Amino acid sequence: MPSSNSYYLKEWSVNGGAAQAASGNTLALTEIRRNTTVKAVFDGAINYDVTLDVQGADIGTTVAAAANGKAITPQKNSPASVTRGSKIVFTATPAVENGRNKQMVAQWTVNGVDQNNISNELVIPSLTGKTDVAVKFVPYEGFAIPTGDTGWKVSDVKRTPDDTKPETEIRKNGTLTFTVTPEGEKLFRTLTVNGVDCLTQPKDGNVTAVKNGASYTITIKDVISNIAVDVEAVEYQIAANTLDIVPSALSSKFSTIDELKNALRAKVNSAVTASNIAYLDIVLQYKNGTNWVTVTNPSDFPEGGMDVQVPYSTLAAQNTPDSSYNFSVVHMFTTTMNGQTVGGTESLTSTKQSDGITFHVNSLSPFAIGWYKNTSTGGGGGGGGGAVAPTTYDIVIPSALANTVKADKIKAAAGDTVTLTAAGEGTLTVTDANGKSVALTDLGSGKYTFKMPSAKVSVGFKTTADQPCDGGKDCPSAPFTDVDTAKWYHLSVDYVLTHKMMNGVSSRAFAPNANLTRGMLVQILYNLEGKPKGTAANFSDVQADAWYAEAVGWAASNKVVTGYADGTFRPNAAVTREQAAAILYRYAQSKGIDVSVGENTNILSYVDVQQASEYAIPALQWAVGAGVLNGKNGGRLAPTGTATRAEIAAIMQRWCENIIK
Repeated sequence: MPSSNSYYLKEWSVNGGAAQAASGNTLALTEIRRNTTVKAVFDGAINYDVTLDVQGADIGTTVAAAANGKAITPQKNSPASVTRGSKIVFTATPAVENGRNKQMVAQWTVNGVDQNNISNELVIPSLTGKTDVAVKFVPYEGFAIPTGDTGWKVSDVKRTPDDTKPETEIRKNGTLTFTVTPEGEKLFRTLTVNGVDCLTQPKDGNVTAVKNGASYTITIKDVISNIAVDVEAVEYQIAANTLDIVPSALSSKFSTIDELKNALRAKVNSAVTASNIAYLDIVLQYKNGTNWVTVTNPSDFPEGGMDVQVPYSTLAAQNTPDSSYNFSVVHMFTTTMNGQTVGGTESLTSTKQSDGITFHVNSLSPFAIGWYKNTSTGGGGGGGGGAVAPTTYDIVIPSALANTVKADKIKAAAGDTVTLTAAGEGTLTVTDANGKSVALTDLGSGKYTFKMPSAKVSVGFKTTADQPCDGGKDCPSAPFTDVDTAKWYHLSVDYVLTHKMMNGVSSRAFAPNANLTRGMLVQILYNLEGKPKGTAANFSDVQADAWYAEAVGWAASNKVVTGYADGTFRPNAAVTREQAAAILYRYAQSKGIDVSVGENTNILSYVDVQQASEYAIPALQWAVGAGVLNGKNGGRLAPTGTATRAEIAAIMQRWCENIIK
């Protein structure tokens, strides 16, 4: 600290290196590994005049100012002398009467320039010259924040700025964000705000909306009048009827209902007889008064899907099946979604209840549901017997290959043809339960087929990164000029590039020595998961159009990340080693992975373990015990130290090889 206002801190120098301009009076050093000499250079202080012009203030409205935390009293015609480089904070306190603002800030200007700031605080980070500040007050105007009504509710209200009273109003020219949710098993049929249809999720203009399941998060910028909300939330139900006509969306695929049924029949389990198949038109309906109306707009379907229950009596009036049967459920798509085109099919897993079966879907109509019983093929006399359900076996693709290899099914019966699609260069292998190779047929363009044996199979894919790499032109890291192939991190960088977990920061740079940010780490896990559709991130500093927004939303909805107490996520902050351990720990828990190894792991041998945050201790114990996180030189764990992109690449390789192998 300078001994008086006559001096100021000009610059720092560490170990005789280049001078670093001072920002404030603090210099932070991390991961010191040798004796370090720090030089602080002071110079004679330069002071500048600062004035404050308060315009339109009523009795009770005040404005205070502070330089580097110490009160100053600048006035319009009586400037305060402030040291160059000081941080100056102006704080307005508008008059309040009976819990309601009498005035509000209309404008801050600095040297005549509008600061686009209508909050009660103006911050000048570093004083650089003579500065004239003006603040203008006007009578307060506020507009009621929607609170919900019959069938819907409002939550997660955020005001910007949020420094006016009452808190149930948004001040004029402020920005308001809130979430609207239908109550119970309802859907929005109408949702307009200030005349804007929010069901279309507008992204431009003063009113924007983002859909989160059945809810919508709405933002209104520059509020200048009362907020008009028109909402209709209706009940919905599932209706199942006999499939007797071709849905219009499938009319170009099938000219007759028999053609459609035959296409569905071909996908039903071969153990099912023709007489034991029900063809159903299952639709979503909403209640309009006393009538039920069929939903035809795919966007009205609840995001994340829904459970459908089909009573046994709906399947057959006579010889009705019950829970003693096995069921085969096939659904045909009438819209392009989930990687399927119109006319594509999916087989659904059903759960048997006492009065019917249930299954989860993301769209409806049409369905074929078949039922059958397993019967013994054993001999001995007399008769009988129904169809025998074929035994199916697992097709196991390691999670680390989820973005590299895809199979057209997850189970298959012996003799079935299985198709695999591999992305990128490498060697694809399939082995049975005894480790014996299964023959593959190369169809070209990364597609392969094989005949399913009478056992579970495991799929492998070895890339260049899985083999010793000489750093030549075929090296995955070759495009990046800043990756030293002689360094310890080379193979780990190859690994994450090949498995599409990480990308470069540009076409020519990977930045192995740069700190990895919190947003980057969450994006890596999101990539590893195959980029599933999730909910919007509910953090004040995560914009909906940010490149990491979907990843943060997914991670938050799965409790992989929790953010900070102030409602921020801080996506651009460098991730610390303990934060990385905690995020991976929660990610493992979200996937049902056993993390109990941490209970028997002692990390007290690390000399700096006392620096670890209390919340991170279980995660660090697990990460060390599972071989995901290694210590550093000198017996250190460095829990609060940052992690480089190269270090995270190595951690992710160990994660895939040790945890989800």
